[in-house]
Amino acid sequence: MKKVKFILTIACFCSTLMLKANVKPGNLFSNNCVLQQGVTVPVWGTAADSEKVSVEFAGQKVSTVAKDGKWMVKLQPLKAGGPFVMTVRGENTVTISNVLVGEVWLCSGQSNMVYQLERIAPEGNSQSLAEVLADAANYSSIRQFSIPLDNYSAIPEVAEDIIGGWDICNPQSAKKFSAVAYFFARDLYKKLNVPVGIINSSYGGTTAEQWISKEYLEQSPELKKLLSDYERYLNQYPGKLEQYQKDEPMLLEKWTAEVEKAKAEGRELPRKPVAPRHPAFSGGPTGLYNTMIAPLVPYAIKGIAWYQGEQNAGRGLQYRQLLPTLIKNWRDSWADQNIPFVIV
Repeated sequence: MKKVKFILTIACFCSTLMLKANVKPGNLFSNNCVLQQGVTVPVWGTAADSEKVSVEFAGQKVSTVAKDGKWMVKLQPLKAGGPFVMTVRGENTVTISNVLVGEVWLCSGQSNMVYQLERIAPEGNSQSLAEVLADAANYSSIRQFSIPLDNYSAIPEVAEDIIGGWDICNPQSAKKFSAVAYFFARDLYKKLNVPVGIINSSYGGTTAEQWISKEYLEQSPELKKLLSDYERYLNQYPGKLEQYQKDEPMLLEKWTAEVEKAKAEGRELPRKPVAPRHPAFSGGPTGLYNTMIAPLVPYAIKGIAWYQGEQNAGRGLQYRQLLPTLIKNWRDSWADQNIPFVIV
């Protein structure tokens, strides 16, 4: 009996240690990150309740106590430079290396922002892709934080943290950078001569309402209708899928015949029939705000570059409401009405 009690005591002691040793900064604060110069910089993460957490960076040390499993401190305005090391201490210690301070821009939108550097087709007297990639070796002070894409079967809830990591620009990594974000960052670097961080939060084929919170869509009767329309699409989806599955053999047979005919006539081949996509496949209304924008707040940024609109082209007049609503939503989220938006 004594032996059992001893084992239980050791187990409880180890569990307590594990419970305390969980100080973790948010994923944005990871190796190779870029912090915004000249403003107060929030740093946050998770820890055990009541655990004391300190952050040391560039000669500053700030402390706080975790509440409800979360903590946040604020660094005083920083000067451009680096590399620096950030140390986060609680019951455990986390070291974040190769941190730079400069300009940070959030680049968001749909496929034209997603479009990767390795896929560009230079025109006229522009640099060749090989030259562009070779030149990327000169810009190791440019970093991109890329957020991986998910598929959904329901509108996702607001995420606590963001998934992804910071990549240092070089001829190999630059291939996967957003082409628009890369050239934007390169021009900024050449003009300002300070590190540039790009947070690439973009998703191809998405509508503006997917990037706006439910609270802000509900403020307008017309935009609120997008939410009720979405519910209707959800209800219709099972029937549409069932009908497609029933018709698929016939559709594929017809498609095969059209392909052969197009080949014989030297025409572009028709698209293969595909099953209807789930309405929440890329988040649904508010879904991408919840998973790809809200978890970024309040990371200190200089501005936002927005490249989206094609997916809303059939509702152009409505976009006159959607885009200003998105801008207000994001500015309110960052509690800064002066965040500049660069819009394509």
